[in-house]
Amino acid sequence: MRLRDLYVLSAVIESGSMTKAVEGLGVSQSAVSQMIADLEAALGVRLLDHNPRGAQATIYGDILLRHGRAAFDELRHGIREIEFLATIF
Repeated sequence: MRLRDLYVLSAVIESGSMTKAVEGLGVSQSAVSQMIADLEAALGVRLLDHNPRGAQATIYGDILLRHGRAAFDELRHGIREIEFLATIF
């Protein structure tokens, strides 16, 4: 599982569709579809439900998104800590 894939999943869920997510991500729709498919294959569950209005997270997608956000928050904190320490030493 790659952080980029989690970021893409987050963008799709937050925007409500792959088409809208593609606009903000600067990658092709086929690349986004492949990243989501790879995540689903790795986990063995569907992360998104597709309907006429777009894409919506399944219960599994919600769980992964919630924990992915926590991981990204921790990474941001770590980067800030490194940046702070780099100014001292």
